[in-house]
Amino acid sequence: MKKFLCFCLSYVALTASAQQIEIGQVAPPLEIASVVGKTVPADFYKGNYLVLDFWATWCAPCIAGFPHLNELSKKFKSDSIVFAAISYEEEEKIERFFKIRKEFELHFHKLVDVPDTVRKTRYFPGRTFINYQVSGIPTTVIIDPKGKIKWIGNAHSLTEDLIRKAMSTDVLVNKGVSEAPDESQTTAKARLDSLQIGSFLIKSGVAPKPYPGYSMMGIGMAGYEGEKIDKILLHLRGWHHKQTDTLHIAGNLPYVEFNIRGNKEASKDSLILASTKAMEEMYGLHLTIENRHYEVVKLILKEPQKLLKNAAAFDEQSNKSSSMLGKEHFVAVNFKLTSLASGILKYIIPDEIFVLSPENEDLVKGRKFDFRIPIKDYNTVEKFLKKEYGIEMKRELQTLPTLVIKPAI
Repeated sequence: MKKFLCFCLSYVALTASAQQIEIGQVAPPLEIASVVGKTVPADFYKGNYLVLDFWATWCAPCIAGFPHLNELSKKFKSDSIVFAAISYEEEEKIERFFKIRKEFELHFHKLVDVPDTVRKTRYFPGRTFINYQVSGIPTTVIIDPKGKIKWIGNAHSLTEDLIRKAMSTDVLVNKGVSEAPDESQTTAKARLDSLQIGSFLIKSGVAPKPYPGYSMMGIGMAGYEGEKIDKILLHLRGWHHKQTDTLHIAGNLPYVEFNIRGNKEASKDSLILASTKAMEEMYGLHLTIENRHYEVVKLILKEPQKLLKNAAAFDEQSNKSSSMLGKEHFVAVNFKLTSLASGILKYIIPDEIFVLSPENEDLVKGRKFDFRIPIKDYNTVEKFLKKEYGIEMKRELQTLPTLVIKPAI
């Protein structure tokens, strides 16, 4: 590894306390503790355009964008443009990631950010991440040879045409699609009503129309935006239960915004119970759990050694995990085997019900894994799971708990 003193772009004038960075402004400081892999000079970008990608080993969308960035760097290899990726994590963790995940190798500079010991931010605690006001990853910026920011977005929205426009002397390219959603989507918000159930405060309302939203869960809280009621309830139950609940709906359900907050001592069971009661009261629904018979696809771990080769590439005790449904693969980082049945495969083959064989749980108890599964038909996924992860798929009849949603009488 090449270690060198932290350095900044020589043309930088802004400080880390600057507000959100914008296209056209002078780039904030780029501070680097070390470089993973090849030795590079401190001024490796001097006189060139710089494509700088912010990422982390736990970020599935970041990792899923690596092949695209590799292709772009190859296309511009002979041009005056340099590609680099920077992570705030420890160098050892980054090295371990690329050693284990050779299929995600980057073909350009892998930079290690300088740890921030002053501001002590909870997320992305690196000086360069803070300097660039990175609030979410992946984030990608293009900086011209004079030190001005020409583009802000992420790897998935970066194209060859955008790069060439950014390299045009007088053109400032607009933000990437993912950074600037359609105005009609951002303004179509729900009018929220409030409801108190025990220690939980629930705010919810019907969304004017479906729109790209978010889902988040934490200790004593959960939030959803622009999502259907049934999907919210299944997501909550899937988060709590090891197997995927099934669903029966009588009538149409609206898209809603739904936020629930309780205290830090609130249990998952109480959160689910309060959410269920809130849905019943606020939307006139009657929810019950019934046992019904289904044909399911059981996942049986036949060759544990294959699965263990895909053990999470970073700290398995970390709560950080992420996933991304790409064009060709579903990438999931730091997930338990139970999530393969309860969520990952459901995205790829939505018409099937997947369950994990109970005896498999003890074999990999507490372990987390990285998954990269092709988005194909049933037979292709079946062969891939057996070959890469040692998991066989077998059809059988089972009785499963079913969430039944009906209008209240």
